[in-house]
Amino acid sequence: MPVSIVGVNISKTGNYTILITVSLRLEKSVQTDSHGTVLWSSTPLIVTFNAQAKSVSISLPPLATLQQAISFNQQPEIHLYDECNKRLDNQQDRLFSNKEESFERAMMHYNIKCISRDLI
Repeated sequence: MPVSIVGVNISKTGNYTILITVSLRLEKSVQTDSHGTVLWSSTPLIVTFNAQAKSVSISLPPLATLQQAISFNQQPEIHLYDECNKRLDNQQDRLFSNKEESFERAMMHYNIKCISRDLI
């Protein structure tokens, strides 16, 4: 499930607030068109956490159509992607490769890798 990061805010208390949207291609019910899928995008979601958080949970907004509900009832496989379009392991992904490295430093290194990869 592609996740688009719309904005990031870091408060003085050390909390990180991320505004994201989620999109997903859902299989239509029996009456499909020639493509057989429908694109669903969530309303913007706000996730707030601090640097000590061990995990972050994202709850999707209510589904708007019967086809979305049917697709989710069949327990689809959901994938998370970062801003570099790299697939994340939504159960075990870890941002820090070094426990002494701060969130800001890790993100800076990660973003530099993304930029350099895109320029090649």
